[in-house]
Amino acid sequence: MIVCFSVSLDREQEDAYAVEVMAVDKGQPPLTGHTTLYVSVSDTNDQAPYFDPPVPQGLVTEGEIPNTLVLDLSSHTYDPDLPPHQVELSL
Repeated sequence: MIVCFSVSLDREQEDAYAVEVMAVDKGQPPLTGHTTLYVSVSDTNDQAPYFDPPVPQGLVTEGEIPNTLVLDLSSHTYDPDLPPHQVELSL
């Protein structure tokens, strides 16, 4: 038996499906069998990380002491990365 889906499965939308499957033979009388097929959708790295704020801007005045906070920037992703996503920043 081959089970095909008529739509693309997207883990960010739904990570698991329960599909009811029924088989019917050609006997007289026809006999049937039923089962539930559980499908887990694995993730692919298809979502790029994004930043908050989306257009980061920092401001520092001349003469600030070292280690002065210039900008608080967060990165997020829709993909459940394992291990968690990491962002490297350099100036």
